[in-house]
Amino acid sequence: MKNLNSNSRHLNFLIFISIIFFSCKNDLKVSVFEPLPNEVVLKHIQQDSLFNDFYKNVRKLSDSVFISKSNFPQFSSLQYYELYNSQKEYNENVKKLFTDQNVRKKWLEFFGRDLEKLKSDSLKFLNYIKENDYRKFVDIEPLKVYKIQPLGQVHYFIDLSIKPKNGLGIRKLMGNVYILPKSEIFDSLKINSIFYNEAFFSFTGYEKNKFILSARNSNGDFYRFSDIPVEVISQEYNFHFKITDLVVDDKFIDPSFKNIPNSMKEILRGEYEFYRINYIKDYINGNFKNYNQFIYDSASHIDKLRFPLEHQFFNEGFKIYYKLEEKIDE
Repeated sequence: MKNLNSNSRHLNFLIFISIIFFSCKNDLKVSVFEPLPNEVVLKHIQQDSLFNDFYKNVRKLSDSVFISKSNFPQFSSLQYYELYNSQKEYNENVKKLFTDQNVRKKWLEFFGRDLEKLKSDSLKFLNYIKENDYRKFVDIEPLKVYKIQPLGQVHYFIDLSIKPKNGLGIRKLMGNVYILPKSEIFDSLKINSIFYNEAFFSFTGYEKNKFILSARNSNGDFYRFSDIPVEVISQEYNFHFKITDLVVDDKFIDPSFKNIPNSMKEILRGEYEFYRINYIKDYINGNFKNYNQFIYDSASHIDKLRFPLEHQFFNEGFKIYYKLEEKIDE
């Protein structure tokens, strides 16, 4: 009986040891050069949704950049477990940094002047737009839309009333007139705008008095407005003018705002963050970082100190990966 109890206790002890062993066994302690079994991947995705992107990124680098252990011996002993721990700590550091007001203060110490310069430049260009608005110098009004048929070919035109303002003389005037539905927004600052229902007009000479200028619709889509009174067209459509060239007396005007950088135009239109960063980097400080980038770079610096090998795997790996992608695109 004593032997039976002794054997039973011994068996229970072995089972207990086995449970501890298997529970302590980490299924992520696998070389990053080897893919994980599907069941392991699914298990960790269920535990942490971020694991999916983590695993995809590791495989992306291992399958395209770090293909052979012999070529990258520094990563030969690197395991998913170590990479995953470094990635989780990086994510935690990002969260902490975003809630740390001292980090924002530090960011402003570095880049606050750049933001102030952006603000002053925005005001400067807003004033530039006001100073170069063609409506300061000339009134343009649509008179009639009509067609002519020389030699059997139909051409559509719109006559415009051109009236110089404030006793000024017009030497050159060039641009387009658009007839657009009232529901369609016309934005003269928008880059590469594509509009239909347009007609081109051009004048060179010198006029201080009101005169009539004809604009030609080259693609024929003014046919729907031909011989309809402007007052009737205006019930459903708006007439818009985009002036590309304007010379008043002895002064060149910039009515299409060519001297405003495209990124600033987008900022003034309200298309903000991406173009704001571009403008600051192009015209104020090439080393500028927005707040988000400052946070991510700070977390990356911590990661580099804490996990140098893991940091090198991702950082250098993706640099090589993107270069390979560029070569493929070429």
